[in-house]
Amino acid sequence: MLADFYQRFEKKPLVIDKWFVLQATQRGSAQRPVIDIVRKLMSHRAFNLKNPNRARSLIFSFCAANPAQFHVEDGSGYAFWAD
Repeated sequence: MLADFYQRFEKKPLVIDKWFVLQATQRGSAQRPVIDIVRKLMSHRAFNLKNPNRARSLIFSFCAANPAQFHVEDGSGYAFWAD
């Protein structure tokens, strides 16, 4: 569903920002932590760290709006933010 959504709206930057937010703020699972999803999305062709809105929609959303995944016991969220 996410891939289909992306294909339909890839020409609309504000919608794609929300697409990144949605993925950065999801619950995740033990098999696939959200931090892994965020790291993978950082290499997505639509992501550009130099674009402040895009960086905010993925990185800041994960760190600020997903406390359960950011504050995991292994410290991986903090390490990600520090990097």
